[in-house]
Amino acid sequence: MDPGFSGAAVWRVTTSQTDWCLKGIPRADLNFDRQRGLHRLLRHLREQGLHQVAVPVTGQGGTSLVELGETVWQCEPWLPGEALGEEPPGPLQVAAALKSLAVWHESARGFQPTDCERTWFETSADTKAPGLTERLEVATRWTDPFREGIEWRAGRTLPAELAPPAAVILKAARDVLRTVIQELESTRTLRTLVQPCLRDIWRPHVLFRGAEVTGLIDPQACRRDCVATDISRLLGSLCGNDWDLWEIGLQSYEAIRPLTVVERLLVRTYDRSGCLLSGLWWVERFVESGPDLSPSVRQRGEQRLRHFADRLRGGLR
Repeated sequence: MDPGFSGAAVWRVTTSQTDWCLKGIPRADLNFDRQRGLHRLLRHLREQGLHQVAVPVTGQGGTSLVELGETVWQCEPWLPGEALGEEPPGPLQVAAALKSLAVWHESARGFQPTDCERTWFETSADTKAPGLTERLEVATRWTDPFREGIEWRAGRTLPAELAPPAAVILKAARDVLRTVIQELESTRTLRTLVQPCLRDIWRPHVLFRGAEVTGLIDPQACRRDCVATDISRLLGSLCGNDWDLWEIGLQSYEAIRPLTVVERLLVRTYDRSGCLLSGLWWVERFVESGPDLSPSVRQRGEQRLRHFADRLRGGLR
């Protein structure tokens, strides 16, 4: 069993014919309209020929969700391939990952949500990207008094191995938070295409066989936004601050789905704000509930904390 960041628990179930992914989601964390819409979107992507997505199975009752007590269950095929390890990816892997993401976006843009699903999955042109407004709200929380309080508590509660990356992230907040806020304020009024996006497309969520992408997994955070949010998160996760690899990925993406001037601009905005705010989010989470985190979540949280610290230490472009 693998408990994810979302609170869902995932099992790999092996049968004589194939392997399945059984996911249990806490009932309190689930909006049924949204989850059914996500399942319909995944079926749409599969019907468009995107074989790197897993579509939850529909049972005899016509539903892909089963309620048992306080848990809601879904079952889907276990996709082949493996996530990349700690070693940097090669150019072919970066290109393949961004090509697959572009195909995902192109296919998702044609999805037709029902009325009750539009809030999460509607595609609309000439719209403000919701992710930028949300990030601005988060950034403004980290004004001096709040940040200083977290710094004080971090110095007294964080274990020794987490203190150095946390210090890098908190220093970056002191140095560049105002710049990030100004950038978010200036870009959040830009109009762009908003469509279904994964919003948490991270290195472990891309499965490979060699240089071939075999799976794009864990779409639970999927919601409408600008495609720049996915591009920035995936490239940052794969490439860090290797800007040559970034350009290889962007060129591969644009061979399938060309970016507008605004979308290209927002890739950098989402990346800069995402590194700082995601790093701060993990610092706060370890300060607030570090001892209570499960070993699996703690391990992955430590990896992300160090990742964002390394990127901020190296300087963002």
